[in-house]
Amino acid sequence: MQTCHACGAKLHWAQRWRSQWLADPIVCRTCGRIHDMRFQSKAVFIAVTILPVLLFNAFSTYENWIPVLTWGAFYIALVSLFTPFLLRYDLRPEPKKKDDGTPAEPE
Repeated sequence: MQTCHACGAKLHWAQRWRSQWLADPIVCRTCGRIHDMRFQSKAVFIAVTILPVLLFNAFSTYENWIPVLTWGAFYIALVSLFTPFLLRYDLRPEPKKKDDGTPAEPE
């Protein structure tokens, strides 16, 4: 189970599932720190969910596309239930601040 790198709280399955489809960062419910999906995890998600469906559809010779679309939707739904366990996230660095607490100018 993936945990927050700052406070150690669990990142919930629903947060990770939503993040994989919308490419949104995950905000820790305990400390509020932001976690971004690793590039390797994005590649794994595409390779495991979307690529097989596209390849199957490209090489299928069905006259009726309903079974193909049904299979594709079923496959994506089933695999997307398990992919949150494969994906990894990194803690987004906090922006630098001046001594008075205001955000620092970009270098």
